[in-house]
Amino acid sequence: MNSQSKPTILVINDEPDALDLTAFILTRAGYNVLAANNGRTGLETAKQAIPDLVISDVMMPDINGIELCRLLRAEIRLKTTPLILVSAIHKDSQTAVEGLEAGADDYIEVPFEPERLVAKVARLLERKQSEHLLRESEERSRILIESATEYAIFSITPDGLVASWNTGAERIFGYKENEIIGQPAEILFTPEDREKGIHQKEMDIARKEGRAEDERWHIRQDGSRFYASGLMMTLKEGTEGFVKIARDQTKKLEAEKTQREKEMLVKLVHTQEDERKRIARDLHDELGQQLTALRLKLEQIRKLCENDDELSAKVDDAQTIAKHIDDGVDFLAWELRPSVLDDLGLIAALDKYVKEWSHYAGVTAEFISSGNKRMRLASEVEINLYRIVQEALNNTYKYAKADRAGVTIDKRDGLIVLIIEDNGVGFNPKHNKNRSKGLGLIGIEERAALINGTVEIESALKKGTTIYVRIPANL
Repeated sequence: MNSQSKPTILVINDEPDALDLTAFILTRAGYNVLAANNGRTGLETAKQAIPDLVISDVMMPDINGIELCRLLRAEIRLKTTPLILVSAIHKDSQTAVEGLEAGADDYIEVPFEPERLVAKVARLLERKQSEHLLRESEERSRILIESATEYAIFSITPDGLVASWNTGAERIFGYKENEIIGQPAEILFTPEDREKGIHQKEMDIARKEGRAEDERWHIRQDGSRFYASGLMMTLKEGTEGFVKIARDQTKKLEAEKTQREKEMLVKLVHTQEDERKRIARDLHDELGQQLTALRLKLEQIRKLCENDDELSAKVDDAQTIAKHIDDGVDFLAWELRPSVLDDLGLIAALDKYVKEWSHYAGVTAEFISSGNKRMRLASEVEINLYRIVQEALNNTYKYAKADRAGVTIDKRDGLIVLIIEDNGVGFNPKHNKNRSKGLGLIGIEERAALINGTVEIESALKKGTTIYVRIPANL
């Protein structure tokens, strides 16, 4: 029934005067009226027009009013249409009872006051409208609950049995509706929580306070566990049970754990870099100066024994060893923390490191930068990219058996792209044993993750290895 239009009422009566009078009363009251002079015509008219209310005489020759009630109620579209029976002959209560049992909503005897008929019609139409709005509201609620697939929404009886189950609950817990309805809700809790009676405590709190919130592990049908946040509320103060809304928070929990681990790793890396800087400074300032003094002293001794060929030869050997030690300490200090990285930036630091590494490792290596050589990135980004190059070239030196290597850094499509490649023996990057070698690859991936980067490794046996590291250029 459209609330903006006049309701339509079908009047069925085989007495012409009674039919006209009833139609006149209802038309004057503001309703649209359809008229039928027998039961069969009335039934067909009702099927076609689907009126908002039907008023039918009880005694009619072809189909009486009580039988007409049954036939109307058998039609799906007329199942809830309000129906009033009218009778001037059967004034006993048994006829009224039969009519109500057949599906009539009310019963009126003639003669009747017009106001009384109009009042009954208005009351039934108002009730129909209220029921219609209620059904619409319930349907909207059902659709809303069913479409909330991210949330498990289900109801529980006062004694703890599952009474309803939405699509979200099926997706999250794994039970189909016909598998869980009537089952105790405690099966959704972990065995340890069931032993503690957590499910019962949750209902007790909801009864007492109207709601109970929790975050805990639950069990799926397949036995796997997931972490969920939940809210239980009472239905009519708990007399009709409870409704529970739960959401799978496992990914959120894992994300928070990952974030905590990342923050811890960042702190660890910062501490490690500070310690490397301190050790590099000590090597340079303390041991480096002592080695310089040693080499100067050896040079003085060399001059004093110029006439002694045998002794001069031994001093020359000592000077060579001292120089190797001095060079090694310089390279070690450089690896620990190159001052040029702080002073001139990543491009200059990598250019020098690749040259130093090539000399130290005996592998031909080239560094290419297609961008501005004075380009500076955030300190955290520069040190992590620098360490990634160190890790990759150390792997090349230890495992690749390569005679050529290259490092390229470029800025493209909003990304900083770092490429480290060699022509060594290669390996299978998907093999766990290879990935764990020296923790090199793991360290590269962890450092890239710290600066929101990704790592891609291309390698095959006897075809060398290429590592791509991509990070956002706006860091």
